[in-house]
Amino acid sequence: MGVYLICYKRRKIIYVGKTGDLRTRLVSNHLSKASNTSTSIFRRKLTREPFNLKPGKEMLDWIKDNCSFCWIEIEDKDLCHATEAFLIAYLRKRGEPLINS
Repeated sequence: MGVYLICYKRRKIIYVGKTGDLRTRLVSNHLSKASNTSTSIFRRKLTREPFNLKPGKEMLDWIKDNCSFCWIEIEDKDLCHATEAFLIAYLRKRGEPLINS
């Protein structure tokens, strides 16, 4: 369980997420070749402005070329939710270009 950040070109944080299984979320959902983006809000957001990426290889290549990931493991579910909410609010206040809803 934990919270993760996705950075665009190692400079701007564009997404904050939480998950019960970091490995599955980051590898299977965000970095998989699957063309189905329904399990990943991040990948669904990439199909819209300003990115307009097509699901599948184009999106996977773009993510691998432009994004970096960092995370923190948090075992407490409530603390995990609170950390995600705090980071989103804090980063929005700083003007980071988050694509979170």
